[in-house]
Amino acid sequence: MSEPASPPPALPKSMLNWHKPEWIYLYLIFGFVFLLVVRRIALYSIDHSLRGKYKPGFKSELPIRMTRWHNIVFSYEAFQTKYLNRPAICRIAGTNIFGCLDWAEVGMITVLYLTNALMIIIPIKYTTMTTLTGSLREKLALRATRCVIVQLPILFATAGRCSLISSLVGASYRSMNSIHRAIGRLCFLLVIVHVYCTALTLSLMLGPQVAAKKIRTAPSLRFGTAALCCFIVSATFSFQWVRHRQFNLFLITHVFAAAIVLPMIYH
Repeated sequence: MSEPASPPPALPKSMLNWHKPEWIYLYLIFGFVFLLVVRRIALYSIDHSLRGKYKPGFKSELPIRMTRWHNIVFSYEAFQTKYLNRPAICRIAGTNIFGCLDWAEVGMITVLYLTNALMIIIPIKYTTMTTLTGSLREKLALRATRCVIVQLPILFATAGRCSLISSLVGASYRSMNSIHRAIGRLCFLLVIVHVYCTALTLSLMLGPQVAAKKIRTAPSLRFGTAALCCFIVSATFSFQWVRHRQFNLFLITHVFAAAIVLPMIYH
């Protein structure tokens, strides 16, 4: 008789509860958006209080009464303008690897990718997952799927020129679009990881021919294949060469793929 599988190592007390890391991730995202909304409201309040009863474009002759929280907001805005909004330049072989991003966008994208890496690695070590074989590749496929699902609300919220989140936080379309594209690339990468690990697990368990037949017949795998096709179509027509020459084709395929992929994933 084979010995029972040993339980996962105990979670350190200094760490958060990683049994449901998706909720921790979403809480952090909502908290960051809330801080940006508070910043926008503070800037509007300062502008309104300094202007007084005058309309935009008129110069007020009233003395300006600064308060402490005004100085805090102005200090942050000065720091953002001087450091965070500077173009990110890191040249390799004469090419800037960051493109047209600034340091604030590079920082947010880096934190986004590192957080998702932690959401995949730490739960595999410190939680018990219900899987068929208990192999690392099957757990990796499961974690990649959950990370994709938790990214979708953020992916849709940052899309478009007049999105609700851009109006709330006061971010430019260029900043929101850079984050949207970064999350889109992350989702596509996680989908590839999930598909590769799932196909490899089925192939090792059932054999290549039986696994291919199961993919064609099992409803969940057929829906997953349809979702994969949507991701591939959306990623293919999102290349800069296609967007600049056939923008309508890019927009139509993007919208239809986004509309189809949701029921395919959540089925």
